[in-house]
Amino acid sequence: MTAHMTQVEGFNVRVVFAGDSYGRDHWAVHREPEPLVEFYDARQDPTQFGPRGQFVSRYYAHTLLQREYPQGLCLDGDVPQWSVSTTGMRLVKAWLSTEIAWKSGEMPLPPYGIWTTDIDGKRVMGFTPEQMLQRDAQWQKRVTSLEADRSTLREALKRARFDSLNMSIADQQLITAALENTK
Repeated sequence: MTAHMTQVEGFNVRVVFAGDSYGRDHWAVHREPEPLVEFYDARQDPTQFGPRGQFVSRYYAHTLLQREYPQGLCLDGDVPQWSVSTTGMRLVKAWLSTEIAWKSGEMPLPPYGIWTTDIDGKRVMGFTPEQMLQRDAQWQKRVTSLEADRSTLREALKRARFDSLNMSIADQQLITAALENTK
């Protein structure tokens, strides 16, 4: 089976689907339909802990997807460094949703934006965190641009109302129509 993994804030995050092996030395096979999500500390010595890093924690995918993380997620209360920030959890949730959609066939794999590598002879794939942040930043830029356009149109309409004698009816109708389309 293919191991799906990404790295976020120094953690290798791996989704385990039904049929995938997991656990110490891959001794267990996941038999449930609900995917698991594992976090490994990639900063630890791979000669001691293996290529994924030191195992930290494991969750059911729905547990991670159904919540928001305004303070991030503490993976282990005894180790302060084992926490993922709010932004990191947004990345994990976006990546995890995409992986599940790909696996279920709801979303075809795009021909771009995917990195692949091999770990333990298994293919690892996903968006890099940088690609996910860039995509999020592009979306935020687009939303900001639309808000600015909407604000500009509203200001133009306010000015037009105060000085409607100097504006043709066609211009007033054009601005009103544009405003209606931005709601």
